[in-house]
Parts: sequence; C-alpha cells; structure tokens
Amino acid sequence: LDEEDEEEDDAAYWIEGTTGEEFRSVWKGQRVHVLAMNALLDAKITNLSPHVQVVFIHTAMKVFVRACMDCSEDEIAAILGTVRKNIAVFMQSQNLEVQERASTFRYLLAEFDILPMNWA
Repeated sequence: LDEEDEEEDDAAYWIEGTTGEEFRSVWKGQRVHVLAMNALLDAKITNLSPHVQVVFIHTAMKVFVRACMDCSEDEIAAILGTVRKNIAVFMQSQNLEVQERASTFRYLLAEFDILPMNWA
C-alpha cells in the first residue's frame, strides 16, 4: 500500500450490511437519522415543487419511525426538535397535499403521545 491508500483507509469507516458484508462508509459513527431529518424538513425544501415536498415529508415520517428503533433518546430528542421547529412551515403551504402530509405527521405524533397537540 502506498501512503495515499493508507490515508484513504484511515479516513473511511466500515459498516456492516444486512447480510453481514461490510461496506466502506464515512457515515459510521454519525447521527445519520438526525442529519437526514434535518435535510428532509429544511425550510429550503419549500422552494421545491409541491409533489417533491410531499415526498420529503413522507420520507421524514419513515425516517422517524426507523429512528425510534435505531437511535438513542438523545438522537430522538434532536429529531423531534427538528420536527417541532420545521413542520409548521409545511403546514402553512399553499398546496393542500403538502399541508395534509405535514398535518398527518403532526397529528400522528400527538396521537401516540410523542408530542402534545399544543406543541406548535
């Protein structure tokens, strides 16, 4: 191995795939669910077309469910902070589908006593 290859190996991390194989990833050790939720619910997303916003919000719901299985309480708290901070902008959208997805996310969190109804 030359010096450049060694540096590359040091900079990369290894993660295990679903069937036991390992993949190189710079994401290992990162708060991936938190980073994903921050990106999916970023207010800049409102500049995209409504049908794309709907997909982002729907994906954010899926990431949240997965995070509940994979993440620590601190990470889930960070995710909920992002949701709490950013979901209102989507609920105020001019597009009804965007409003519906954002409202559904909010009301699901309230229904399962994850966040109270008056949190917004």
